[in-house]
Amino acid sequence: MINEHQAHALALIINSFRPNDWGTHQILAVLSEHQNTPTPFPRIVEAAIRAARNPAIKSPTAIFLPGKHWDTDTDTVADDQPAPTPNTPCEDHPHEPAHTCRCCWADVRAGDRSPDHIGKTTTPTRRTPPPTNFRELYENALPPTPHTPSGVTQHPEPTKTPQHQEPAT
Repeated sequence: MINEHQAHALALIINSFRPNDWGTHQILAVLSEHQNTPTPFPRIVEAAIRAARNPAIKSPTAIFLPGKHWDTDTDTVADDQPAPTPNTPCEDHPHEPAHTCRCCWADVRAGDRSPDHIGKTTTPTRRTPPPTNFRELYENALPPTPHTPSGVTQHPEPTKTPQHQEPAT
């Protein structure tokens, strides 16, 4: 039996595994169709996660179909490395936990680290150096200095305010 809160939580978890393939609304629709299934919710969670991790399964409707994802003895998709535990420090930033290192995520957003290297040591990527004629390009890109159009004379600003004088009689 799957209640509404369980369905929403499971849909968000499954969507995190396949964000581009399986929409949350698709997963919720499948779970609502099978809300009265006699299978215990923890077994459904395990099977749904196995199905989402298996790239051969193309749709969330396959979660409730018979298949290897229901086998509890074996995992259908093996990880290359186990996920870091919350107590594992980041290899590059030991003051941050490896699985949520803020510094690594900042590097990802800046384009200096790939997302699969969060919490792991990475070889720094070298940014493209500026061209050798950078100074010349920069100076040519600056707006020109103000100048006077030809044929127009510019008078200096007055230093004193003119005083009004009475006409002579």
